[in-house]
Amino acid sequence: MRLNLILRTAICLEVGLFVTFTQSHNILIGLEALTSFGVGYALVTLFVALLQRKKLNSYANLPLAALALVIGLVATQVPAAAGLFWFRILVAAWGLLSGAYELYLARRTGFKSVTGKELMVSSIMGLILGILFITVPLQALDAVGFFGAYMVVCAVHLGISAASERSTAN
Repeated sequence: MRLNLILRTAICLEVGLFVTFTQSHNILIGLEALTSFGVGYALVTLFVALLQRKKLNSYANLPLAALALVIGLVATQVPAAAGLFWFRILVAAWGLLSGAYELYLARRTGFKSVTGKELMVSSIMGLILGILFITVPLQALDAVGFFGAYMVVCAVHLGISAASERSTAN
């Protein structure tokens, strides 16, 4: 579990820093970041699942990996003219679906366990991102900026989760 958190931290940090330090927050940068995140997240999750295949919970994140891969690959096919619309749809889909699935994992693990609490925080952040992208009419600069901010906050959360002492090994 810790290796998965460390590698997910690296992916989120890479994407967040890419967006943050890119001068132009246009929609093409956002789609590149979304592609990088989706494909990277899927590869990291698959790598960890194969590496730890004998552990009980090693395949729990594969549905999220499949979702991330689909979103990342769809982002490569978005035409520039409809980029903002599809970027918002893809990010909202990631936020809502990953948030709902992580909420399910938190419930399954137990909300009072350390892992359950960490999953709950990730779930809430994803759900807020999805709701934001559905309800607020964002321009390209705002949408790409919020996605980059979400990536940085996720990287910090995952990094703290990976570095913190765990009472149970997962």
